[in-house]
Amino acid sequence: MPERKRKRRFFDLFGFDEVDSLFEGEPTRGGSGYSMSVTYDDKGKPVVQVKTYGDVATAELRRDIEKRYPWAKIEGLEKKTFD
Repeated sequence: MPERKRKRRFFDLFGFDEVDSLFEGEPTRGGSGYSMSVTYDDKGKPVVQVKTYGDVATAELRRDIEKRYPWAKIEGLEKKTFD
């Protein structure tokens, strides 16, 4: 009977014994960025929800959103989250 080969898991390629070893320790904090989602109201007008993290140039981000979504209602750009 032929000998069966052991399947190699993806993380075996990198020398990790367990997947959990990737996530050990304290998560690092820092950096900056933003996330946004676009929906449309009942009149078809775009509504952009923005969540920022860290140090984000909000004026520049607002200009970019207004350029991409003219006449959009922008929500949450004035708030900063440090999660």
